[in-house]
Amino acid sequence: MKLSDKYYGGAPRVTSEYMDVTMPFAFDQYNNCAHNCLYCFAFIQRALNPCVKTNDYGVVLTNVKAVNVKKIKNLFLGKGKTDGMYKIFIKRKFLMHWGCLNDPFCPYEKRFGIGLKLIKFFAKIQYPIVFQTKGNLMVQGEYWDVFKRKDVRDAKNFHFQFSMTMNSDELSRKMEKGVVPTSERFKAMKKLSDAGYWVSMRLSPYLIGLSCIDIEDFVRRAKEAGCRSISTRFGCVQRKATPGIRKRYEQMSDIYGYDIYDYFVKLSPTSRGTYLRLNRDLKARYFKRLLKACIKYKMELTSYDPDFRAFKYEGDKEYSDQTKYNPLLAHHNHFALSFHMKRLRNQYWKTGQQQILTWDDILKSEEYNWMRDFNFYHQSLRRFRTDYKQKTITPESEYQSTWNNLRSSKNPYLFFQGELEPIGLDNNKNIIYKYVPQQYDIDWHKEGLI
Repeated sequence: MKLSDKYYGGAPRVTSEYMDVTMPFAFDQYNNCAHNCLYCFAFIQRALNPCVKTNDYGVVLTNVKAVNVKKIKNLFLGKGKTDGMYKIFIKRKFLMHWGCLNDPFCPYEKRFGIGLKLIKFFAKIQYPIVFQTKGNLMVQGEYWDVFKRKDVRDAKNFHFQFSMTMNSDELSRKMEKGVVPTSERFKAMKKLSDAGYWVSMRLSPYLIGLSCIDIEDFVRRAKEAGCRSISTRFGCVQRKATPGIRKRYEQMSDIYGYDIYDYFVKLSPTSRGTYLRLNRDLKARYFKRLLKACIKYKMELTSYDPDFRAFKYEGDKEYSDQTKYNPLLAHHNHFALSFHMKRLRNQYWKTGQQQILTWDDILKSEEYNWMRDFNFYHQSLRRFRTDYKQKTITPESEYQSTWNNLRSSKNPYLFFQGELEPIGLDNNKNIIYKYVPQQYDIDWHKEGLI
């Protein structure tokens, strides 16, 4: 694979998942990833996207495109023509999530080095960034020459979030082809944490039957490597699978020891559409085991799985308080439902009183309502040059439409499987939701786990 002479124009961008995620300001330096994780959702998205030239497996058939480094630098410096991206996010130093669809430290980066040029630049202007990675390139060669510098470490603007799925090197090599094994990721995490960086672990996807093996030891290793917190999300399966994607599922099934496609079809609620998520009660058994391990090692645990989005175990508050390390790294999207879910759950268990969420609560969450700008609507679609011209639609109008559409799989009621329940309408005929504590949460409180 060669580097194309054409630039990748999809970064930075606002992710199309802005309704749920707290880090919507996304960045990738390439349009493809050299890792070959069998479960990768980005490969599946590409395989199902008619605007992207891929084979049935989701592998991009064209040469790798990289961002225009000069253009990115000028954007972040506010030079030349700037747009809402600069005013709303960059000028305010809104936290940037680097590594949403592609790993910033994958083999493409080792070969082409585009990210290194930008890392040096972002270190110079002290821009707050979360690197999401499965790699260890950042603790090698020229990359480490940058990150080990005292001025870069002291700025505390970089957070490294290591994605891991299994405690076993042998299993990770089978499932995550082209990725350094778990032990090498822990070594990189330790080296960074010893240097003073904020590091965390993203146990994602949580693969039932694999991720749960030696889960207590998994958490112990993370703590010893300097990990500040753990977040998790359970694996999913796309029912609308191409022959290539089905082949991936077959390879995964050989590792699992059971037919995962059939497993997900039988045990996932149909109300969530074709992106199959296992039912909450089943996942709760495994989430509880992870929670117990985190309690033992006083490790903060959160989830970005819709079934446990409101949940948070604080662990050692002093150890996991990112605002004391650098408030900019905690500058998240308050429009996101996940932010409000945690707030509602916390208030419910604190007061014992019913908690409600209105559309006005969403709109009043942020100082700047960037959702009213059409330019932020589904940028991922526009970068593939589709003939999309409905400029009357904005992120806010899409969000509001989804909020009030109880048939949509992304509606708060269906997306969170009843944890937000409609109870009426406000004066503008927008649905009012109430927070409903789930059985797992009630049981764990009774057991004294939380």
